[in-house]
Amino acid sequence: MLRSSLMLAASLATSFLLNSCSNNSENNQETTQANTNIVSEGSKDSLGQVVYSLPAPMQIASAIKRNCPNYFDDLLCPLKSSATSNFAKTINLGIYAVDLGYANVYEKTQTSINYFAASIKLADELKIMGPVNPALLNVFKENVNNKDSVKHYTLHSFADIHDNLITSNRKDEAMLILTGSFIEGVYISSQIQGKNKDKNLAHLVGEQKLFLESLLDLLPANTDKKDLNTLVASLNELKTIYDKVEIKYKDEASDPNQKNMEPIAISDDVLKEINSKITLIRNSIILNSATS
Repeated sequence: MLRSSLMLAASLATSFLLNSCSNNSENNQETTQANTNIVSEGSKDSLGQVVYSLPAPMQIASAIKRNCPNYFDDLLCPLKSSATSNFAKTINLGIYAVDLGYANVYEKTQTSINYFAASIKLADELKIMGPVNPALLNVFKENVNNKDSVKHYTLHSFADIHDNLITSNRKDEAMLILTGSFIEGVYISSQIQGKNKDKNLAHLVGEQKLFLESLLDLLPANTDKKDLNTLVASLNELKTIYDKVEIKYKDEASDPNQKNMEPIAISDDVLKEINSKITLIRNSIILNSATS
């Protein structure tokens, strides 16, 4: 049961090019169905249900584009990050997943290729991927303008990464990749919301509260790993800010058992707090030069 739940965690982390979402109920239902299919392949124990509630990174990118036509290249994580510890590199792999998705939905071909190449290289350095097929990057380049092909080749590569993590019983690293994707999703969405003051982007930032709570349920606490303890403490500080965000649901008239999230209203002050805290957390990772 535990192994299948961990496989579910890995599967969700690799599904960042599977789904797109928006704040309307129709697209949310489509996303829920897609994630339910992932859940059905594994167990439905408590850990599985927690992972089920986490978003695929591409969902954030697609929702951002739906509400903001402008692309901001300067928000992406530098590919030449100073992070040298395995801890920081693993989180960076999750960050790259979101950056790749963000570049891809805005049809930034060369940037998509760069982040795909960097992801494969990073996974190889971390020894969480089998032998890299040299032709893989060329195939990705040839098909980068075909979104279905991008999904296929990206998912295939990240599936290899996570299969290796699970079979090697490296649960913590799988969770760190999820964490990196969460951090980058909140960072980019909150940065762009700050530029545009869009209420739908504010909702997108606000609903990350649910994903943060799920993530904290997954991450181990009080371990013998200083970096991990510091990260969890920082995410709990972020949660304290998110506690100021109220999420309400309304019953669906056609189905009393179905509840839809109401638009989330967040004050400018709380949005600034979230943005400031997630920026500090992100910078502490990508600028981390400690040795592993």
